[in-house]
Amino acid sequence: MSRDVTGALARLLSPLAWRGPARSARKLYAFALAEQGSMLDLRLAAARTPSPARAAAYLRHADDEARHAQMFAKRAAKLAGEAGRPFVLPP
Repeated sequence: MSRDVTGALARLLSPLAWRGPARSARKLYAFALAEQGSMLDLRLAAARTPSPARAAAYLRHADDEARHAQMFAKRAAKLAGEAGRPFVLPP
């Protein structure tokens, strides 16, 4: 699929994917979990690499992923509350 078609399809379907705070909360929570998974992978890579410089870079990146996960999770919780479907996010 070409970039033009992919972009047009994304613009067309975006309102459906993001309609309503409950649906948006679920999507953002899924993003938070993905970021958290990346953070864990990077921490494992840092622990396993023999290079101190590479380990430091992995850990910096892992910290960024952790921040992203928190941002997505906080926004998801806010939207879920607005939708009348509050939930508790794991730490």
